[in-house]
Amino acid sequence: MTAREYLNKFGMDPNPALFTNVHNGKHMKPKYNSYCMYTGWSQLDPRHNIIAVMSNCQTNNEDYNIKTGDMLQTYIIMRDVHPQDAIDTGLDRCICGRCPHMKGWKKHIINGKVKMVRTCYVNIGKGVASIYESWHRGNIPLVSSDVAASIQVVAGKQTRIGSYGDPVAVPFPIWGDLLRHSLGHRGYTHQWRSWIAEPFKGILQASCDNYTDQIDAERAGWGTFTVLPEHDYVNRRHVAYSKGMKQCPSDRFINEMRTCRNMLPMHTTCVSCPASLQCDGDSHVVIRAHGPAAKWV
Repeated sequence: MTAREYLNKFGMDPNPALFTNVHNGKHMKPKYNSYCMYTGWSQLDPRHNIIAVMSNCQTNNEDYNIKTGDMLQTYIIMRDVHPQDAIDTGLDRCICGRCPHMKGWKKHIINGKVKMVRTCYVNIGKGVASIYESWHRGNIPLVSSDVAASIQVVAGKQTRIGSYGDPVAVPFPIWGDLLRHSLGHRGYTHQWRSWIAEPFKGILQASCDNYTDQIDAERAGWGTFTVLPEHDYVNRRHVAYSKGMKQCPSDRFINEMRTCRNMLPMHTTCVSCPASLQCDGDSHVVIRAHGPAAKWV
């Protein structure tokens, strides 16, 4: 079945303005690399407007995230404030909610030093800032969530829900249209204690920062993704295993153990992750704090 036939079967939009080679059908691909699928108020703070952009849509794009693999990435950013300015002024709360990894006063886990630092691992200066600038240059077309679902099908990729920003900031029906035709997804939320996150249960992982969070989230019916401090991680990991959590295959701990056993290193992305460990709402996974500010987690 060609891409065009598939879209027609489900009543989706094979608009020639959005895709190349529509009449051929077999070799269809999106015309643009990024599409905006939502613009409006944030569910986390209705005083501010946000946009949700689906990127990495062109099938011949090899510049993909080395950690996730070749997935569609979705970015939730403020519509009229540059991402770096939003971080510096605290306005990013409308897209990040109660995430503890936002910029703030943190205590170093080893030396006890206190410093203003952002512990989020997402690099603002690369993909996020370029999405914001492309949107304001008019290079990202605005489409409905139904059309975004069509683009997702033609791209033929799994989707990362919330590559930057918390997915709960965007109304659930927007994500629902994507998920209805998704080849697979990964996603996380720090808002799992809030009532507005209830529709996302079973779809997103609850982002947890300690064992108490993990136990509360699991009891509430969430799949969990627990980030533990880098310090003394080996012992912390054994405790996590005793609580039923499993190691994220992308953690460098895997290759450290393989080296000890004289085995070749391996690299696992979110795309190639085993089904039982995929972060799609019903697994319990643990990982060591990562990113440039990991020692402050």
